[in-house]
Amino acid sequence: MSIENEFWDYGVEAFTGSKVGETCIALQDAHGTDSNVILLCLWRRFKGPEAAWNAVFELAETWQRDVLRPMRNVRRTVKAMNAPQLYADIKKTELKTEREQQDALIACFTEQGGELVEQGEGDDMLGVYLTRCGVEDVKMQISCVKV
Repeated sequence: MSIENEFWDYGVEAFTGSKVGETCIALQDAHGTDSNVILLCLWRRFKGPEAAWNAVFELAETWQRDVLRPMRNVRRTVKAMNAPQLYADIKKTELKTEREQQDALIACFTEQGGELVEQGEGDDMLGVYLTRCGVEDVKMQISCVKV
């Protein structure tokens, strides 16, 4: 299994099997965080220089601003319009886009000198990321998303 598929599978399991999904959405709506970056930080399979993490954070901000946030807004608008088939199509496309973003984040990290390590041995960057996004009470938020 490729690293991209492992990350996707981890994210799906974490998002649906615990409070992680609910917390990620709350942080996304309140602070503009990126759920894929939160999941990447939780997964802790990567170790690298600060520049690699900063590149990932910046790439994620671009994806959120230019692609995912507008797509999410359209999906939410269509849901309110009671157009179930269109809603389902947009949601499916949004999930495919989220997966593409995950692949892009991994590629960015490795291109910037980051490396894959054993599960749980990577950098603990969740607090850094949440602080960067302006999240208050970072310790409480981290406790809500730990799988």
